[in-house]
Amino acid sequence: MTRMRPIVYSIASYAIKKSLTAIAVTAALLIISITCFSFIASTLPSKYTYYGKVPDRIIIYRPVDWRSQPACQNPYEWEVYSGPNTLALLAIVSGKDDVNVEIYNLTFNQLIVKATLKRLEPLYLLLKNGTFFKVVADSPVTVQLINYNETPVPGALGPTIHGFYYSTEGLYVGKEFVFIAVQGSLTGNDYAVLAVERSEVTIERDDGFTVTFKLNANEYKFLPLTPFRVYRIRSTGNIMVMSGTIPGIGTYETTSFAIPSVEGGFQGTFFIVRAFRAIEWGWDTTRDYGFRVLALENTRISVYDLETGNKIGDYLVPGGAGIQLRPNAHAVVLVSERPVSFWFLHNGSIEIENAGMHGGRYCGYPRSTMFFTLRPNEDTIVQFPSNASLEVYFYAKEDTEVLVDDTIVIRLKADTPYLFTVPGIHKVRASKEVLVQVNSWPRHPPYQGLMFTGAVIPPLETASVKPEVEIEVPGTKAAFSPILIAGISAAAVVAAILLMLRRRKK
Repeated sequence: MTRMRPIVYSIASYAIKKSLTAIAVTAALLIISITCFSFIASTLPSKYTYYGKVPDRIIIYRPVDWRSQPACQNPYEWEVYSGPNTLALLAIVSGKDDVNVEIYNLTFNQLIVKATLKRLEPLYLLLKNGTFFKVVADSPVTVQLINYNETPVPGALGPTIHGFYYSTEGLYVGKEFVFIAVQGSLTGNDYAVLAVERSEVTIERDDGFTVTFKLNANEYKFLPLTPFRVYRIRSTGNIMVMSGTIPGIGTYETTSFAIPSVEGGFQGTFFIVRAFRAIEWGWDTTRDYGFRVLALENTRISVYDLETGNKIGDYLVPGGAGIQLRPNAHAVVLVSERPVSFWFLHNGSIEIENAGMHGGRYCGYPRSTMFFTLRPNEDTIVQFPSNASLEVYFYAKEDTEVLVDDTIVIRLKADTPYLFTVPGIHKVRASKEVLVQVNSWPRHPPYQGLMFTGAVIPPLETASVKPEVEIEVPGTKAAFSPILIAGISAAAVVAAILLMLRRRKK
């Protein structure tokens, strides 16, 4: 495989029948067509759009006594621990040849970069703090916002992104993924391949290095990838790809990220994700962080350990609220009776994070910029950190109405970010596809900044697309396809209509 040189920029109908029978049959067939094949049509938009904002203040302050024992007792004296950074890196790569990409500064509605990408050819762009940007491509590309303030070279260490990558079709479940690896070491197993179906997986690096392995459904493999090298992951079955380890006791900074559903979007009934297996320390029970499961109505969930296939537990999630989970496992599957939202979230607590040095105050640090999408005309439950400084931005490519908690109406203008700052749990509903960015950082001291690691920004157009995938509950061999089930349901509608017509005819 030929290694590609990166492109680098540096800039701050049908007629209606009269017969009742014909109408009913036609309508029923339309239901089947729409249900079973809508995902094919919806995966073919002419453009793919990505939005984001570079955080304003990229800097970390820590108490001057953070190294002491006991640590973090002095709430009045602070020192710069990392930063300040005045630039962040936008990294874009394509899995296809001849993909046209445009990058805009939204504040000034200005085109700043226009390029045609070859397959596996990275494009790097340095953006100033506070920059609102939009990326438009004529095919899905992987867009990563990284806290890195210079043009990278292969092998350079960077911050590890926490979150999921999407496939070359713009879906979080798929059979081909292309992205730029970013991790803070050369040997850490920061990347994970999570198998939804039985798969043979091939990982190719941009210099031709290749590794192949096999996974059964609901198995996983952790991997070390070389930073700032382009990788192509291909699979015979559907998989998911994520990066970033889950922190336990003794971790100063904890990130947040949304977990996509295997069925598509960020609300569903089946999820697979890396977790934390306690070896010596375990989860820090004094911090307000961990997995959050949110539900619009009462629902029961089950969580499975993917190493053993055993069920960890059954839980009740109250409607309009959520529960916190800290499963003791390397990777887990969550199965729910009704749709839920599933996140890893740090709520902004600043109490006793440094338990490894006997605890203290003012050490906790949520570091996060996370992205997720909203499907049109679907109620979604979300939670924004309530013990932290907060910025939530809504983005849409056309005028859209967002309803929050059935009372707050946000009229979102095309290409115009809308800032929302109310913390806590909310029900949101958008009239069209919406991309949401959540920035959170500590409230103390008042001049504190946001030292994020990075994020993978999803394309707006694939928010409603459902992948064609077979799901297998751990510990069983019963596989099912959500699309097949939808088709069966549609066929049942046809049968019901025909039966009704026969009875009416008699």
